[in-house]
Amino acid sequence: QQIELAEHLYSRAIELNPNNAMALTWHGSLVLGSGRIAEGRKSLERAAGVDPLSAIIRLNLAGALESQALFGEAATQLLRAIEIDSSMPGAYASLGKLKAYAFNRFAEAIPLVRTAVDLDPDNPNWLVDLAVLHLELEDDARASELLGRVATRWPENVNAPFWLAVIDLTRRDFAGADRYFRRSLELWPTSNFGALWGLRDVDLHNNRCEVALDRYRTAYPQLVAASDPRVDLTNHFVAIDVSLLLQKCGDAARADKLLVGAEQVIKKFPRLGSYGYYFRDVQIHALRGDKAKALATLRKAKNSGWRFAWRYLPIDPSLATIREEPEFKAIYAEIARDMAKQRAELESRPDRAPLDLSPS
Repeated sequence: QQIELAEHLYSRAIELNPNNAMALTWHGSLVLGSGRIAEGRKSLERAAGVDPLSAIIRLNLAGALESQALFGEAATQLLRAIEIDSSMPGAYASLGKLKAYAFNRFAEAIPLVRTAVDLDPDNPNWLVDLAVLHLELEDDARASELLGRVATRWPENVNAPFWLAVIDLTRRDFAGADRYFRRSLELWPTSNFGALWGLRDVDLHNNRCEVALDRYRTAYPQLVAASDPRVDLTNHFVAIDVSLLLQKCGDAARADKLLVGAEQVIKKFPRLGSYGYYFRDVQIHALRGDKAKALATLRKAKNSGWRFAWRYLPIDPSLATIREEPEFKAIYAEIARDMAKQRAELESRPDRAPLDLSPS
């Protein structure tokens, strides 16, 4: 209701003054967050037209463009934001993540996010973003060090224990992962889908299917308990996680409903970028037992440049039906070689090398 009220007020402000750049910006960002990407982009483009020298408007517009897979245009907006205000850390961080998750250029991404850290050392978000990029390059030591700094200085930060748990999970240290995921859930007990996902994997490892399902039943009753589950932009990834539990707990019909709903949602946005669906379609096909389609889709994802969370593939319980397939192992090995190459490229980069400020 508060979101609806805010949207009404922003719309009213725009009606009274069509050249109110801030009202256009906040309206665009609000509807963008609700999944109305085209409408949000339209408002943000109008805002940029009214105030072409606003770096924050350019930053928000880049997010809308990225959500529509217009990655080159998004990069251009971020570069314009940096040109307008070279001290704006969010523009460097967003450009870095765009280069990594849309263009698969991690060696160029990390220096950009590191610049955000240098410009704003009191913001833990940039340190977490940097740690995750190092994690993707299999530099667990650097990732752990950065996350440890966040956890020490900002003990209430929910992201540090979550990603420390992910590191333990990739190492198959389920006890360590359990401890960190529980800490993350303690810090953010409401709608903490990341901690729920991680604890689900720990519970499945320990044969506690019903325990995990009960946790989701409390947090997402519209997915677990409802006769007609409501799957939307905000919970489609949770629906896939829950569908696996429902299968294992004996409710295949409801599990299939969730997969159908999630599949419809991910058709509306791109695989790549900071807001992508990554390999969730692979999970859906694998959970349905369609090995051929799951493997073909995984190959397509890999070839497109998808890399986010690639290290989770061998331990993802949703992919159990394809994990031992030669094609699965081949794809994983190819990604590993690519990321090792990019890590070597980063390590050979001179300390004072100029940032890559190209639009792709």
